[in-house]
Amino acid sequence: MALREDSYCPEYLRKDIERLTEMINMVEENPLKKWIESVEQSKVEIKKLKAKDRLETASCIAKRHTMILASMGGWSMWLKNPTILDQLSEEELDETFRTFQQLALDFIELDLKMSSSVLQKRQKKKKKRKRGKKKTAYIS
Repeated sequence: MALREDSYCPEYLRKDIERLTEMINMVEENPLKKWIESVEQSKVEIKKLKAKDRLETASCIAKRHTMILASMGGWSMWLKNPTILDQLSEEELDETFRTFQQLALDFIELDLKMSSSVLQKRQKKKKKRKRGKKKTAYIS
């Protein structure tokens, strides 16, 4: 997952990719304690993120997205591993199910809301362009 030196990548994403790679490497080495420390550090950093304008808002969203991707990658590995799932009690699995269900519903709701908003804006722009391109008859 490391970036080649000659590949273009905005600096803020390069740092996120390096951090994500570091997190994945920690999980593969199996020091769960280091993973937990890293997640705690990310949690603190995410809470501190403040956006002053649209560009910073997009950057903050990207940083949060990177952390979610790293966490979901870990969950994907856990859910495919019966020895890890066996270590979770039925209550823990039930709690995880309910949490994932709510997260999925919230995320899907956000997805629908933002996708619908973008679609409506595109349709309005398209209508404006069509109105502006009305055929004009010229008489010579």
